[in-house]
Amino acid sequence: MIKKISLMLSIGFFITACQAEPCNCPQQPVTPPPAEAPNTAAAEATPTAEAPAPAQKVSQTPIAVGEAEISLPKPLPVKATLTQCLQDRRSIRSYTDQMISLEQLSALLWSGNGINREDGKRTAPSARNLQSVSLFVAFEKATYRYDHVAHKLIRVAEGDLRPVKAAPVELIVTSSFADNEVIQGIDSGVVSQNIALYCAAEGLATVIRMMRGDQSELQKSLGIEPTNRPLFNMAVGYEAK
Repeated sequence: MIKKISLMLSIGFFITACQAEPCNCPQQPVTPPPAEAPNTAAAEATPTAEAPAPAQKVSQTPIAVGEAEISLPKPLPVKATLTQCLQDRRSIRSYTDQMISLEQLSALLWSGNGINREDGKRTAPSARNLQSVSLFVAFEKATYRYDHVAHKLIRVAEGDLRPVKAAPVELIVTSSFADNEVIQGIDSGVVSQNIALYCAAEGLATVIRMMRGDQSELQKSLGIEPTNRPLFNMAVGYEAK
């Protein structure tokens, strides 16, 4: 047994000594591979980034004020985020004479109280779903009722019914639920906020002005019942710097 152990130790020592002894074999020089020439053809074939296509210009159709009916185009989406709209929303009381476009008016009215679902419900919620709010659009030459179902304007009066005459367009907001001021406030308040946010998104100026006192003459001109009460108006246009 002792002889076997001695023999194994001797073999292990011999192997270790052989591994540690430097090798005297002649070394062949290692030649590095030639460097590849730059592939200029591939570089030339690489396409460069194309310039972005110019943004499509949105149509700015004039509003045919005076016609018996004005068809409104499909509302166009806005690019501003909700955060940007809330950041930019403010009341402006000084306006230029520049008229907004038909496309802007279409999106403005739809945002305020248009239909956004197949069941006929609207962009603005309504207390108890009474849908008491109506929108009228007053220009210098005529005033129209917004037909939210057909998405068009129907002339109700000729002449200038703008309550303040500060802007080229003034919206008159009414509520037919005259015996409940809470419902009036809820319904009309949400509509006005929708309008204000759209104006902020589109770079338009607006302000809310309450309508006080006897409005019976205005009600007759608009063709609405005494129970359909004008609550406030909203000027819409471009800010005078």
